Amino acid sequence: MTENTPERCSPDQWVDVYGDALFRHALFRLNGNRALAEDLVQETLLAAWLGRENYAGTARERTWMFGILEHKLLDHFRQQQRHPQVSFPEGENDEDEMEQLLFRADGRWALRPGNWGKNPEKLAEDRNLREALQRCVADLPEAQRMAFVHREWLGEDTAYCAHQLLTSVNHLAVLLHRARLRIARCLEALFPQGEAHL
Repeated sequence: MTENTPERCSPDQWVDVYGDALFRHALFRLNGNRALAEDLVQETLLAAWLGRENYAGTARERTWMFGILEHKLLDHFRQQQRHPQVSFPEGENDEDEMEQLLFRADGRWALRPGNWGKNPEKLAEDRNLREALQRCVADLPEAQRMAFVHREWLGEDTAYCAHQLLTSVNHLAVLLHRARLRIARCLEALFPQGEAHL
């Protein structure tokens, strides 16, 4: 949000004013899943529009929007934990066709795989760590979670972040300290001696 952005704007301006920031945040939290990020941002804007009469204005409009998005994200992660989605090939012959394209009749590569650029094991570890961090942040108490998200993920400066969360800079520092301690303990539990436990 720029310095010129008003504290509140009309709902028909929400997409222009908040859309990109909400999308970037959702995209980061969802590991780059653009379609899902778009869906959750649309749900956020719809929920804001439906609840606009109940918005008390105690928090800045931007903070209120991000709060709605956070709830949508948490609902999604909880749903994923309860009902993980498994994808299957669309057609029965997909695997056979892929095998014929990649391998010769004697089992050797028809086309050798190119350089992946990065170690796939390292990429999987990074993804596991990111998912674990998201899980740990989701389990934080509300005030600590919002402080951590605004300061660390959205990169807001300390004074602006404290203003958005309607707290003092000193109390924000306490919230961030407690959030980091909880996240560290959570990650230690998920990765004992540095090994993924997911």
